[in-house]
Amino acid sequence: MSNLIIIDSAEGFARGSAVNLEPNKKGGGLALAEGQTEGRYISEAFETGEWNDIVASWNADTPRGTSIEVSGRAYVTEAAGFGAEGAGGSADSVGEGAAGGNADSAADRDAGGAAEVAAESGAGGWTDWITWGSWSPYIRRNCPECEDERLLAFANSYGGAGDSSMNITDGRTAVKFQFRAVLTADESAEAMPVLRMLAASYKNTNDEKWREKCGAEGADGPDGADGFCAPDKDLPERVLLDTPAISQVRRDPSYADSICSATCAAMMLCGKGEDVTPDEVTLANYDYGFGGNGNWSFTAAAIGSYGYESYVSYASFRDVRLELAAGNPVAFSVKYSRDKDGRYAYMENVPIRSTGGHLVLIVGYYYDQEAGEYVYFANDPAAETDREVGHREYRGHQLSGAWYRRAAYIAHEKVADGKWARVRVRAKLVPAGNMGSGAAGAASGAGAASGTGAGSGAAADFRLVAEDGREIKLAEDFTTDPRENFGGHGTIIVTIPGRVSEIPEGARRTSANDVPYYGCVSIGPEGTLRFKGDAAEALRKGLSPELTIITNDGYTYCVKAAAGSTKKPVTEKPVNERPAAEKVAGCGKTSPAAEKVAGCGKKCQGIYVPFGDFHKAILGDHQILMMLQ
Repeated sequence: MSNLIIIDSAEGFARGSAVNLEPNKKGGGLALAEGQTEGRYISEAFETGEWNDIVASWNADTPRGTSIEVSGRAYVTEAAGFGAEGAGGSADSVGEGAAGGNADSAADRDAGGAAEVAAESGAGGWTDWITWGSWSPYIRRNCPECEDERLLAFANSYGGAGDSSMNITDGRTAVKFQFRAVLTADESAEAMPVLRMLAASYKNTNDEKWREKCGAEGADGPDGADGFCAPDKDLPERVLLDTPAISQVRRDPSYADSICSATCAAMMLCGKGEDVTPDEVTLANYDYGFGGNGNWSFTAAAIGSYGYESYVSYASFRDVRLELAAGNPVAFSVKYSRDKDGRYAYMENVPIRSTGGHLVLIVGYYYDQEAGEYVYFANDPAAETDREVGHREYRGHQLSGAWYRRAAYIAHEKVADGKWARVRVRAKLVPAGNMGSGAAGAASGAGAASGTGAGSGAAADFRLVAEDGREIKLAEDFTTDPRENFGGHGTIIVTIPGRVSEIPEGARRTSANDVPYYGCVSIGPEGTLRFKGDAAEALRKGLSPELTIITNDGYTYCVKAAAGSTKKPVTEKPVNERPAAEKVAGCGKTSPAAEKVAGCGKKCQGIYVPFGDFHKAILGDHQILMMLQ
């Protein structure tokens, strides 16, 4: 891609300068040196084409107690007030303006940045450092409001619904870019953080043909801005990947309408062999700055934390087909309407009426000779069921109009073990009365929560105990605002052996396709857990619900079902095939077709109201899915 910068090799990192960082001994990249609490890296200054919009990405291992903050700055042409004495034009200015202007400029000078930012002739100069915010799966991540003090550049992440780009103002353009990365560790750090990759993709929207100039071109030139093009001669005629299809709509009702980004990331990861739910990604890419899951850079970082090379790109359709031919699905940022007179670009075959901010996952393509365009297979997470998510056919010219800012998520092969993406802890449920005997009691009492004696234990209180015997106490309000209330909050997913969702033909099945139940576990004042609704009914029938307890500060507690269950799998019917009063994925209630739950459209106490009805009832057609991020 001609508009992409990547630093991912020892040679690439060596062209910059570092303080308190050292080559990572267990793989590529740079690690914070033992005994240090902060290390800084400043890249070389990259010569680019003209641009006014750039998005940065990073892949890093950030164990608990550590974090990374990535910033960037641009050399802007035709910027009044610059010169040998202008702010940003002298060696003494290196480091100023970062994250509110309080960065230690001496540390940046020591990192060798002065040589890269010496004053240059002409009416141009360097902007302040613009931060993409601090990130780790274990912290209260945020991308703060940040702008150059001379208003030459600003971060779009906070005010732009998390788009996570740096933009040059007032019709100006930049011709250079430079990264800075700061790795930190406190006394609780379980290991030193590692920076594995830095990336940035740019475009110049001052040029009316910017869409055609994003990314790679085909042998016959770029795809047209309208999506029509000649077929590729060097790629397969048809590609359809077996990437899992997962609906965001079936997830925790407190955030199901706004996790398309996290759900696309989960599909990408599961397609590469990970066992990840959208909920886990949701609680790792949430941006506490603007309050949503749509931060592109944070999502790429979340994917990268599992060990993959991942970045955001301003891409071309040719780039997308190259990725698909290599076996990599690509997530698109889109805005669309299924009405021709709708507010956004018209698209056929979409699952919802309208969205002003959404992501879909492209999993394949074929060329329509008669129409003279590509048709793309998409997994659209806004569909109501997993089966309906998959392999929707989106025509190239319509998708071109809907593709927002040409932003795409890319994920390649695994290059690290990803052990710090999330701490997974195996745990047991122990009847509350058995806790007196400690770990031994935990072991002996585990059977009551795993099917043995379930008839008497269905209404009992249980304690959550890790395999090493530690009791894990959840707050009584643990599931209240699971994203927003950082620390000590999260979500609880209950799955019942054999209850799985129907999936599209050819899609790979993953554990995220198990029917998820929410609101089926209550938490007492002492942190005890009690099953209710469908989960309690399953216990009474001798089935053993599986619990996945996901915290928003990086832990997942897995309580596995009893071994030896022989129940025949029950494939859930799609919503539109269910009888009006059939029980659905919830906690034992029925769902009459016209029934609503206090107007919320969520899985509240087991009643499922279709996604589209929720938005039509609550937001109105013209605002439908504005919260999808």
